[in-house]
Amino acid sequence: FGTILGLEQYEYKKLLVKLLMAAVIVNFSRIICGIIIAVAQVVMITFINGIAATADGNLINMFKVDKLFTLSGSTTLAPEIAQSGSPFLAAVAAITFAAIMMMTMLTYLFLLLARMMALWILIVLSPFAFVLNVLPQTQKFAGQWWTEFGGNVVAGPIIAFFLWLSFVTVGTGNANNHISEYSKGFELS
Repeated sequence: FGTILGLEQYEYKKLLVKLLMAAVIVNFSRIICGIIIAVAQVVMITFINGIAATADGNLINMFKVDKLFTLSGSTTLAPEIAQSGSPFLAAVAAITFAAIMMMTMLTYLFLLLARMMALWILIVLSPFAFVLNVLPQTQKFAGQWWTEFGGNVVAGPIIAFFLWLSFVTVGTGNANNHISEYSKGFELS
């Protein structure tokens, strides 16, 4: 109908080329998505390996939660409260910090699981992204798919980067030594 009415955007010569390209690319849509996700995973795994090296896999020692029970009555703010309630205060602080750490890790876990499920759904719908790119009225839906796919692909490395950055910062309490030690090989001479 577009050709009969003379609408330039529906000229069959332009649409036929797009349609043939989409017909070929649809067969490789899963592979294309897999390659894009694999590149993002390489970056993400790099930061995850950095997290394992920095945190040594021990969040309790890293955040020094085990040291909370060593609160003593030597505080200058309120010695009578510290002497009478220090074990209780230490227990409350330990439980609070452990709960905060657990909620933070569960939030990261939930975000990564939601990302994984969204990517699965988007991979299943990937043939539509290539087919919808043919007609001008449906190109906005293909653009929405690519925006959603790109956002979910990039979310993993960003989450891993900030988790790594927080572990490097907290680390063993000597982030300055870590930075200076690892930057010795990169100094300009």
